[in-house]
Amino acid sequence: MKIVNIAIVFLIHAFSINAQEYFVSPLGSNNNKGTIDAPFKDLQYTMERAIKSANDNSSIQIYLRGGSYFLDSSFIIKSDEISNKNIRINFSAWKAEKPIISGG
Repeated sequence: MKIVNIAIVFLIHAFSINAQEYFVSPLGSNNNKGTIDAPFKDLQYTMERAIKSANDNSSIQIYLRGGSYFLDSSFIIKSDEISNKNIRINFSAWKAEKPIISGG
């Protein structure tokens, strides 16, 4: 059991070291750099920007800061863009923050 736990921690750590990190916040701006101090605002924009700047076989980590994200259109992930570059994308909340995604 101890070996399995160590292996899982190592894999998570390896993913986070090689991942390009982007931050998005309802209070951000798409003119920002997508960092924790200057997050993007729009989820779709963040994902498209991350994919465009990603290298082949790379990992992308997109952190959602707390708050409400209202989507006025469908959130689209184009599988051909991801599979052609063999990109892995992970979306997650930043630390204990609680993002809420809704649409209408």
